[in-house]
Amino acid sequence: MIIPIPIKLVIMAVFYTVFKVIVYHDVVEKYRWFGMLAEGEALHLQIFVVDSLFNLQQIMFIQTFFFVMYLFVTHKPITTPTFILRCQPHYFRKLLKMGLKRAGSYSIFVILVSTLIPIIYGSPIEFDIGYFVTSLQFFLIIWTMFLIYVTLLLVIKQEVLSMIGIGVINFVISVATLATWSDFVEMVVLNLYIVLGMGLMGFIYFKCKKGEFI
Repeated sequence: MIIPIPIKLVIMAVFYTVFKVIVYHDVVEKYRWFGMLAEGEALHLQIFVVDSLFNLQQIMFIQTFFFVMYLFVTHKPITTPTFILRCQPHYFRKLLKMGLKRAGSYSIFVILVSTLIPIIYGSPIEFDIGYFVTSLQFFLIIWTMFLIYVTLLLVIKQEVLSMIGIGVINFVISVATLATWSDFVEMVVLNLYIVLGMGLMGFIYFKCKKGEFI
């Protein structure tokens, strides 16, 4: 029995939401343990959003896992001759459009879930520039993951291996930073990760322009 893609996405959404609720309660307990949150007090949504969306370990393990699963469910054969010929001469633009759609839809869902959970548990609805900056950074990180996937796919032409490659690269990055762990190192690594995405976009552009992917 083949499960339709929309049903798979609903199952993933429910699983992820339940997972984030569990994470929320763990974060609340952590803050209460350190005396940073009174008993019965709700965790501010911006604290939870930042802790969820711009945290190196959260991104390199949890978000990588869910985004790879999302790619696996929604993937399209973007390196087949039929697809390439159909998209010529706008193949690069087509890849960017597909990436924006994948990364954008995933990011919006994750940000929405991470925002609504604290509100449901009583957090005041307050937003500042930090919330929007963190959300944008998260989107750019997910966008970089998609570009890593496309880069590997154009080079090795194996969809599953390319998806696994995202996890391998992110795991190596995470392990490599453990020895010098600090908030500053975390911030630098995540911002360099975004810069990596810009470089990969240039690589993909020249790869497509030269037609070396065919």
